[in-house]
Amino acid sequence: MSAEEQAIQGVIDNIWDTYDVDKSGALDKGETKKFIQDTLGNLGSGDEFSDDAFDEVFQTFDKDNSGTVEKNEMVQFIKQLLSS
Repeated sequence: MSAEEQAIQGVIDNIWDTYDVDKSGALDKGETKKFIQDTLGNLGSGDEFSDDAFDEVFQTFDKDNSGTVEKNEMVQFIKQLLSS
């Protein structure tokens, strides 16, 4: 595992420790929404986040359409962000 992958895994483990309230191993829609709102709130735009906008973002995370975001899906999303 590269240093970048280890760093990403550390970030994801922290996200899961904070937002996977039911400890299911995946973030459901409510847990993901809290994560997005907190993250965007830190960027100063969390209040303007509509349900429609959240649904679009959730679909971006939820690659397999399972209704939850698994850690591997979050890894893919973060890697996309870093490469863009």
